Amino acid sequence: MREISLKLLLHGLGWCALGVALLYTLVQLDIVAQDFPYKGVMIFTVTVLGVMFSKTRIKK
Repeated sequence: MREISLKLLLHGLGWCALGVALLYTLVQLDIVAQDFPYKGVMIFTVTVLGVMFSKTRIKK
C-alpha cells in the first residue's frame, strides 16, 4: 500500500509538471492570455485527471 502511495505521489508531481509545461506553451502560443485568471485551476485539473489515470494503471 505504501509503495502505491509513493508511486501516486511521484506520478502526481510528474502530471503537475506536465500541466505547468502545457500552460507555459499555451501562453507562449497566445492561446491563453498572460493574465488568464484560472491558471491554477488548469494545472490542478491536469494533475487530478493524471493521478486518476495513473491510479487505474498502477492498480492493474
